[in-house]
Amino acid sequence: MKRWLSWLLFGSIGTVALLTLAAVVAFYSLRSYLRGDEFRLLASRAVSSALNVEGEFQPFQWEGTSVYTEGFDARGRADAVLGRLRGEQLRADFNIRSLFIPPYRLNHLNLDKLRIDFVTPQPGAQPGQAPPPVATPPTPLPPPAPVETPEAEREGEKKANKFRIDQISVREGHLSWPGPGSAERLHLEACPEDDNDGWIIDITGGTLKQEGVGVPMNLESGRLRFKEQTLYVGNGKLRPTTGPGQLIVNGNVAFRERTRLNLQVDVSQMEIERFLPTDWRAKLSGRVTGLANVTGHTDTKGDLLVAGDAHMEAGLLQALPELEQLAKYTKVDDFRKIKFDQASAKYRWTELRLELTDIRIFSKELLGIEGNITKQGDHIEGVIQLGITPDALSLVPGVFTEPRDGLLWTTVRLSGTPDNLTEDLTPRLTAAALRNLPNTAADEAQKLLDKANNKVQELIPGVKLPDLPKIKF
Repeated sequence: MKRWLSWLLFGSIGTVALLTLAAVVAFYSLRSYLRGDEFRLLASRAVSSALNVEGEFQPFQWEGTSVYTEGFDARGRADAVLGRLRGEQLRADFNIRSLFIPPYRLNHLNLDKLRIDFVTPQPGAQPGQAPPPVATPPTPLPPPAPVETPEAEREGEKKANKFRIDQISVREGHLSWPGPGSAERLHLEACPEDDNDGWIIDITGGTLKQEGVGVPMNLESGRLRFKEQTLYVGNGKLRPTTGPGQLIVNGNVAFRERTRLNLQVDVSQMEIERFLPTDWRAKLSGRVTGLANVTGHTDTKGDLLVAGDAHMEAGLLQALPELEQLAKYTKVDDFRKIKFDQASAKYRWTELRLELTDIRIFSKELLGIEGNITKQGDHIEGVIQLGITPDALSLVPGVFTEPRDGLLWTTVRLSGTPDNLTEDLTPRLTAAALRNLPNTAADEAQKLLDKANNKVQELIPGVKLPDLPKIKF
């Protein structure tokens, strides 16, 4: 019995010793594996596969279950929307259990800086096709991994599919995209969708610049969802870096063989000068509210369409030759600088054509404009109804004849180019002024005579100069 107990005791001690030895060997083997190039290349393949890029991590530095690397550099494959990607100062915390039982799981990945350049995939590119050569890459890439046989590559992909990341935090993100546009100094928080087939990204802070918007915009917040080569935008709130206004953006951008936009932009109290050509910013001012729909491909001239409606408050139109002419003929200085009580229109814009329809512009008891205008290339065509207060039309009778809304209206036809725009109103105003000129001259002469009579009577009471004879022209 004693011998049996001795064997049991020594057997138990031996078993514990063997298990301890096995654990130590396993630990150091795992530690050696995690610190070696095989695991680093596995992680590189996992990230590259998820993002459809070809990239590699710089050497890992381990501290317990946390790992640090100076960076990850990658270039997108020919069919990818990510042209270049560079992460700096990455730190990750591994799930301890996953180190023994795959899939390998990162609880949290922190990046100090992340730069992503989105591009339009090359037409006809096959999935997984190698990225195009770069003549002068902006950031040097690490040497490529050794060429693998198809069997080894398939095995690497199987291992890569066993790699998961629960959360990614970016202190400072920089993005660029075709358009061109860019977003700088973003704070990003990302996590995979439940099926690990896409990413949800929350954005706070940063500055956005986009061609066609005259001032940078501060990004307050927004949520992105990236899945199957499509970026979905949810409730992205932007404000100008200076001045009032807000934009709220929803929709999606599909990065496939051709980049296609389908966005809805809710514009609130934005200064219209931000969207105008430079030569018009001193002529038209006001705050715009409306909804814009942006649809179409970015790589074909004239395919991208911006359509919607706009309403302007506190509008002011000034420094236009046409207004100077109107003030000259009517003798009303208010026409040189017109303040709008109401201004609205519907629009459709492409690079080739601009349509303005249902134009309604009113300045209380002074002026009204209604109609449609089209600009095709540099050529402008339009027909508008122009209404003027009757008090301003005594010198040009017979031109504005239709009474409506307290104004007298006439039809005006526009044609020409921005530098040489002609209209049929000026000739009619000139003819009416010439027809009325003799009567105007007689009226002015009678006014002078009345002033002279007043002076004479002040000097010699009771004396009155004779009136001018009444002459009909």
